[in-house]
Amino acid sequence: MPTIVAYDIETVPLSPDMLTPVTQARLTKQVTRLSSKEPDLSVAEGLTKAASLHPVIGMICAIGIARYDEQRGYVAEAFKAATLDEERVMLEQFWAQLEKPAWRPYMAVSFNGKFFDAGFLLMRTLAHGLTLPSFHEKLLHTNPWKNRPHFDLMHLCRFTIGLADLCEVLGVESPKDDIDGSQVYEVFQQEGGLLRIAAYAARDAVKTLECYHVLQHQKAA
Repeated sequence: MPTIVAYDIETVPLSPDMLTPVTQARLTKQVTRLSSKEPDLSVAEGLTKAASLHPVIGMICAIGIARYDEQRGYVAEAFKAATLDEERVMLEQFWAQLEKPAWRPYMAVSFNGKFFDAGFLLMRTLAHGLTLPSFHEKLLHTNPWKNRPHFDLMHLCRFTIGLADLCEVLGVESPKDDIDGSQVYEVFQQEGGLLRIAAYAARDAVKTLECYHVLQHQKAA
């Protein structure tokens, strides 16, 4: 059976001492843009959120992937990084994992991956000078009008929804039982927090794949 891989990334801002004049200018632009949309954010909140949402001034701290195995059920893997050096190693491990026969994707599934995860993953991979594998387009495909080779579940409707909302509609257990995306940086700074974030990313990937399977079953019924 072709392998369908669901994936999710979690991101945090780069440390201020890592910013160059170019990336500092980017941060200023992103904060200004965000403040116009969310004027109630504090300065600290604005800096954290703006940097976490942009791959030039943020980094990936965790990646979760999931697939379905006929004998084992849903199988998940998580990768984590606390520093830039660790991020490079994490990305190498992530792409290497997907090279393995059991994980090599026939197609990918995400939630908001075409708008966020795919581009962030691409830019952080390039930032470390890593070579993309031949199948990278399966995960990084961003055409909103095509569901193959990358199916983004967020494109199911025009309303603003989150993964927890979709899980509720489809009768899938929510992955947000410990933390949610808005708490990632706060948890990242806590002792043992990175392990929680990695576990959260893996749960998100599993539930994303579960939602996809429910939709495919309903479509076939």
